[in-house]
Amino acid sequence: LTFAEPNGLLVVDGGEWYYVQADDVTGDPVVRVYEISEGDLPTSLPYADRATLLAATPPVGSTGYVPAYSEDGECWLYTSTGWEAVRLGVDVVELEWPDPTPGAFDGQWGVEGGLLPYRWVEVATDVFTWVPQPVLNLGTPEAPTPASVRRFLDEFLSDPDVIDFPKWFWQPILQGIILRTRPKKVAHAYESIWTPDGSPLRASTERIVAHLRAVASERFTVSAAYRYGEPSIASEKQRLKNAGVEKFIVVPLFPQRTSSTTGTALRRAFESAVSLELGIPVIDRVIPATDPGYIQAQAERFFEAIANEPAPPDHVVISYHGIPERYDRNERRSYSSDCCHTTTALLEAIQWPVEKSTLTFQSKFGPEKWLTPATESVLENLPKCGVKRVAVITPGFVTDGLETIEEIGDRGRESFMAAGGERFIRVAAVDTHPAFIRSLAALAVA
Repeated sequence: LTFAEPNGLLVVDGGEWYYVQADDVTGDPVVRVYEISEGDLPTSLPYADRATLLAATPPVGSTGYVPAYSEDGECWLYTSTGWEAVRLGVDVVELEWPDPTPGAFDGQWGVEGGLLPYRWVEVATDVFTWVPQPVLNLGTPEAPTPASVRRFLDEFLSDPDVIDFPKWFWQPILQGIILRTRPKKVAHAYESIWTPDGSPLRASTERIVAHLRAVASERFTVSAAYRYGEPSIASEKQRLKNAGVEKFIVVPLFPQRTSSTTGTALRRAFESAVSLELGIPVIDRVIPATDPGYIQAQAERFFEAIANEPAPPDHVVISYHGIPERYDRNERRSYSSDCCHTTTALLEAIQWPVEKSTLTFQSKFGPEKWLTPATESVLENLPKCGVKRVAVITPGFVTDGLETIEEIGDRGRESFMAAGGERFIRVAAVDTHPAFIRSLAALAVA
């Protein structure tokens, strides 16, 4: 790194700011690292507030200027439309320091005035366009009652992406048997996890939306829609259409791809766009199975879960929602492959040995053969192999709900303890972890 002024270079990487200064004695570059957080702003650096920027005009031919800092941690770039608030590393993918010519930046454009010149190399697409970004989750009953659960299950289990049997065969079974017996049992399970805020899945999804809105800074707006239940994907798109938006970005909250989660959510999104005659682009953005922010968030949830334990777990179970083996085969193993990739990345992130971990699948429904091994069977067998302390991570669920709290946290715990286990640790979902929120926000401007 070379620079012409004593305080001549400010760069950003991974959310940290690196400020290069000249050593007081040798004059050599000294790199100091700061995080943008309250109380961690270096007082020796110049500041540039919005009023100063709006009153100023950059030199002719300038490509972009960034203040050394602003009080709220935002950066400002001068673009063809004026000053724009952006976040480096997300909105602006890359900035390059132009080789400075001594005296080229005089007066208010030097360091004394609070601005550091950069050449704007690459900017994320549509950074400065107001874009609605619905995040799509599976859905949840409106209430923990048999009637509400029956309506939810009827829509859920009638989806051909979930159950692909012919209607003439499946609907009599669903309407005549399953919806007569299953809602009461499932409603009881939901009642055991219901909170003052309602369904945990809905509450968590709304928290994610709120956190995304907080970082959107008017560049895009965020809302929640559900594949089953309300607000539905279609109703949310109708609302946004009435608001006059120019395009949609839809983000299913499922990092592992399969027809019964990501597939059905996107299919409904595109079908509703056609049926509503939106006439505007609908863009899908999927969370990668090894997205760094997603993996970091899940790894840190693991560390949080074991932080106060007297000893580390003997074994880690990494459980995903199961699907019929036939589905996975027809989809060229994309789902099981994604699960394996997520597991590998997660084990590396938590520095956990592969031989002390097991990838499993849960929530089996119906007589058909599903992906194995089954989470329930593994938890029952681990104590027989000498495992007394187990931690269960469920990375396929970015929000906690019935499958994580009740199926794993309650029934899974009971199975493990009844088989001779001594300590059961359920690792929470990523939820609103800052690293995961940053990844979701980046999808809006990718």
